[in-house]
Amino acid sequence: YNMLELGRLLRPKKFIQVSTDEVYGDAGWDGPGHEEWSTILPSNPYSASKAAQEALTIAYWRTYKLPVMITNTMNVIGEMQDPEKFLPRVISYLKENKTLQLHADGEDKIARRVWLDAKNMAAALTHICNNVEPVFMEDGADRPWKFHIVGETELDVLSLAKLISTKIGKDLNYSLVRGDKVRPGYDRRYALVDKNLKSTGFSAPFDFDQTIERIISWYDKNEHWLWID
Repeated sequence: YNMLELGRLLRPKKFIQVSTDEVYGDAGWDGPGHEEWSTILPSNPYSASKAAQEALTIAYWRTYKLPVMITNTMNVIGEMQDPEKFLPRVISYLKENKTLQLHADGEDKIARRVWLDAKNMAAALTHICNNVEPVFMEDGADRPWKFHIVGETELDVLSLAKLISTKIGKDLNYSLVRGDKVRPGYDRRYALVDKNLKSTGFSAPFDFDQTIERIISWYDKNEHWLWID
């Protein structure tokens, strides 16, 4: 609200609201995922707060003609990430030979995410700033632009942990726990379909293997960033 009010006063050329795939809720085990403007159905207070931000952003577009564009991103990974997040947590547990707890409904239904390099996300936002113009109701639009910034690779959390363990050269110790038992509002899978962003000519500059290698290398050089709970 504060940023939208500032935008209303300063009248920027573009206002990008960075939202999340979580506003759509669980994507289900199968299928391509949620398309732009799919039904908003948040599962927990965090995703509900992001959905509220989207609603307020659209209202300012309609009421005040603020040049907004909304992006929905996926599970972002990169250097200097909070050590509680999944990838640095995996690295920490591997280095300390700790048992990693993973969310799953069973051996064949393990929580899945689409992993997005922070540098690719930044490239997408830069691309939107430089190459996309806002649309307005007077142009015939009934809603602002909405872009899904999709990740490079979809992997369940166990597969990603095993990939990292192979690259580090450490054995992975893990246990599976029902995610909905330990994390209220937990979604088993997030997935987005990108129809709008790729139509503007955007392509991600880094592939998934480059991303993982770069991140692991950074944490190897900055082990003070990691912690074990």
